[in-house]
Amino acid sequence: MPFDWGRNAHGWRVLVQNMTPRPLTPWYMGTDMVRDAPRLIGPGGKGVVRGKADPLWPGSPADMAIDLRIGGHPNVLAITRGPEHGDFTAEVYGCGPWNFTFTEISARRPLILVVRLGSEPAETWAA
Repeated sequence: MPFDWGRNAHGWRVLVQNMTPRPLTPWYMGTDMVRDAPRLIGPGGKGVVRGKADPLWPGSPADMAIDLRIGGHPNVLAITRGPEHGDFTAEVYGCGPWNFTFTEISARRPLILVVRLGSEPAETWAA
């Protein structure tokens, strides 16, 4: 029986909360498997990044990557499905004084990613 990915079945949903004093600019290409994202998430603002469904596994989200730029600093959010149903890894590779924290992480619900000014390393989370 296939795994029920819930609201992520047709692509990852990530709510990004920008708690920094600078605007955050999502940037992606067609190969990143992002369906849509806001052009800009202002200071204190929120935006939803939506991925695409996996064309080879109906009812499953495709692996996704998106650059969440703050100023000239690239910060890549990557979500990768694991070999088992419901397993996945969500990571942020960043540079600059930004702290990325997942406050909600679920295979069936949208992920929540909070971005703050801070010196802590970017976060990795695996289900």
